[in-house]
Amino acid sequence: MAHRGDWAHVNPARHTARLDRLTQLTDAAAFGLRVPRTAVTTWPGRNRPGGGPCVVKSTGHHLLEPRPGALHGLFPRPLDVNRAGETPEPAPVIVQQYLGADHELRVFVVGERLITFRVRKDDPAQLWVDPEAVTVDRARLPTPLGERLLALTRHWRLQVAAFDLLAVDGEHVFLEVNVNCDWRWFEHRAGTTEVSDAVHAWVAARFEELRYAGQGR
Repeated sequence: MAHRGDWAHVNPARHTARLDRLTQLTDAAAFGLRVPRTAVTTWPGRNRPGGGPCVVKSTGHHLLEPRPGALHGLFPRPLDVNRAGETPEPAPVIVQQYLGADHELRVFVVGERLITFRVRKDDPAQLWVDPEAVTVDRARLPTPLGERLLALTRHWRLQVAAFDLLAVDGEHVFLEVNVNCDWRWFEHRAGTTEVSDAVHAWVAARFEELRYAGQGR
């Protein structure tokens, strides 16, 4: 198949494999987005980016399965400054400035289309540990912000992606991009199928493009 021109890979692994959390933050800042102050360390209790409350996050995936059937969640948690004298973490973690937000935005990019949801929750981990307490509804995205997100998506060579942002005092702060997207839960909570419909339309259009690849059409 590598020698054919009538197939495509959505969000190719050769691009997404290099899209770690720190690269995301660096690139987002370069494209004019505000990002939280961030440190990477094995001693989280000794670091407070921004000087105030902080959140500790995994540098990798939120979910791990060390053995079949044993799924563990590495969810964001508030930094406990009393842990400064304890033993270090077994692997580097992200310590990030905590920003009190009015709400969060989950912005799905499908091709060149943007679909935005407003997410309200009381705790950073609530989306995973108590999803029924999270409220989700459709929202409008400021045009300049949408243009920056689309520019980032093109830069990362993604076709379908989900951005997480905080709304802080009228400004939007970039947290991360998710290349797995997980849009059905957000659709279910908001009572819509817009993302599914957009993905279906995009895949159908791309299929037609590839179907006639190399046939002069």
